[in-house]
Amino acid sequence: MNGILHESLESKDSGSPSQPLYFLPSKSSLSKSQKKIVEERVQAIKSEVPIYVAIMRQFSLGISRKPVLELGSRYATAVNLPNGEQAVVLWCGRNIWKASMVTYRQRHYLCGGWHKFVRDNDLSLGDICLFELKRNERELTMMVHIIPMKEL
Repeated sequence: MNGILHESLESKDSGSPSQPLYFLPSKSSLSKSQKKIVEERVQAIKSEVPIYVAIMRQFSLGISRKPVLELGSRYATAVNLPNGEQAVVLWCGRNIWKASMVTYRQRHYLCGGWHKFVRDNDLSLGDICLFELKRNERELTMMVHIIPMKEL
């Protein structure tokens, strides 16, 4: 499937494949250099669940309107994101931002607070954000790892 890392991690004990390491939005792809950097970062994170890889585009940055970031439906299903409106904590470095996640037509979107995250982190076209869902938190929490375009 396009948008999913095809290399599966195999358990040395059971020999059964695990989930993909990360998901990309449908209709998105990474260049060879982007893929190499993303895969290195994803493997270094060692997340219990797949990571969502978002490439910052005009829509997600709010260049023409208020910024909204779609979290892919395959990712939402794989990590069991809740439907409806939900508060979400975005954690980047030592800072946190409160945002909201809404579901519309089976798609999950970060909004309400996402614009402040974009502005405070000076996100630009082509930057990549890795969203790591944190389990066992009181609130829905995602650690965000930013890869600036200049590093790609």
